[in-house]
Amino acid sequence: MVDKDNWRLQNQEEYLIGKKLSFKKFTPTINSDHEHCEFCTKKIMEKDNPDVDKDGYTTEDEYYWVCKVCFIDFKDLFKWKV
Repeated sequence: MVDKDNWRLQNQEEYLIGKKLSFKKFTPTINSDHEHCEFCTKKIMEKDNPDVDKDGYTTEDEYYWVCKVCFIDFKDLFKWKV
């Protein structure tokens, strides 16, 4: 169980509670070559780099991304459907 005073929690419940998330490989778009985890801000991108993830969990519209670590930490608290 994650402490509700965790530094990564910054009112994401306003837009991520109960959302359906899918695990996807990140693909660059015209507007962006990367995204950031909504919780820890870890970079998610296609590029090979030990400090970034190449995939993660995303909302159906691919607007919000969550890294694998934060997904595991917050999946129960946020009641995500996968």
